[in-house]
Amino acid sequence: MREKVRVLQSVGSLGVGGNEIFVMNFFRNINKDKFQIDFVIYDDSRMDFYDEIISSGSKVYICKSNVKNQYLDTIIKIIKVKKILLRNKYDIIHCHSCSFLGLFRGAVAGKISKGIKVISHSHNPGMPKNKFMDNLIRAVFKYFLSYIVDSGLACSDIAAESKYTNKFIKSKKFIIVNNSIEVKKFLFNENIRKEMREKYNISNEFVIGNIGRLEFQKNQEYLLKIFKEIKKKNNAAKLIIIGEGSLESKLKKYAKDKGIDNDIIFTGKVDDCEKYYNMMDVFVLTSRYEGFPFVMVESQINRLPSVVSSAITKSVNIFNNVDFISLEKDEKEWANRILNSGSRINYSSDYENKCKNYDLQYQTKELEKIYLELLN
Repeated sequence: MREKVRVLQSVGSLGVGGNEIFVMNFFRNINKDKFQIDFVIYDDSRMDFYDEIISSGSKVYICKSNVKNQYLDTIIKIIKVKKILLRNKYDIIHCHSCSFLGLFRGAVAGKISKGIKVISHSHNPGMPKNKFMDNLIRAVFKYFLSYIVDSGLACSDIAAESKYTNKFIKSKKFIIVNNSIEVKKFLFNENIRKEMREKYNISNEFVIGNIGRLEFQKNQEYLLKIFKEIKKKNNAAKLIIIGEGSLESKLKKYAKDKGIDNDIIFTGKVDDCEKYYNMMDVFVLTSRYEGFPFVMVESQINRLPSVVSSAITKSVNIFNNVDFISLEKDEKEWANRILNSGSRINYSSDYENKCKNYDLQYQTKELEKIYLELLN
């Protein structure tokens, strides 16, 4: 083994997203005296983290093709990644994605490159289609992925079940790796609560919070419909939506058309989302599908009660302060559950112990162990 373990992170882009945040959190905290961490990406349209990576002494390889057929495109990228792996003598390729093809472009390249260990990491189950052919293709892909990887990771049970066979999940090759955060940053702070509420001219109003990309997956349009019902029951309610995306103008137009825009705050992208949890009274996610959202770790470390879509894994209920509700329930049912969501949980020894499992420093050491044990 070399002086440093050379690990290539295969990830879609370097833009702000769940996969990328996970990879960057670990990148910032991993022992760089023992590990050389580089990146291969497949989309260079979003490069939020590029400068940080380069300035840390790591490399970024951009692997693209102009082929429109997604399967042929994947094959071309597999060949390119194989060349990167062999030319630079990597020990491990760690593949991150929500989709099979996203995982295959790195995992297959690693499998056909002699002497390289392959890790696949499922971050999301993807949008369920419930069609015969889709289920058949998924079954074949599960078997293939489970066969070619040396280790399979996932952020949650449903993210695992969507990518690996049941036999693989029960084997020693499979590991759940918790999405982790800097716990201290997200602890509830009464002073910050006052500061943030003053910033947005909020005093005693009931504040509902949502953080996420303004895209189809996150389903904020339904959240706006729910909020319209909430306003009928509690006229002092406010909704704050943190994030940006392609649906921003559509959501703002809907809010204006329904006459609720004066009570909704669209913040856009923020760099200090940990402060915003403090101003909220309840956190709400109406997502159509998720793996294990970072925001659920962050909001619960902040001790917020949450009302979330039942499409989200039950394992996000870390402190038994999460209410799950089906998206098939109407807006009135959601509104009632949100308004009756309770208050922040109290600190306890159990709270502190569970926080450790989602602490970034602790989980980084666990990931380092996975790398080293794989090579040994």
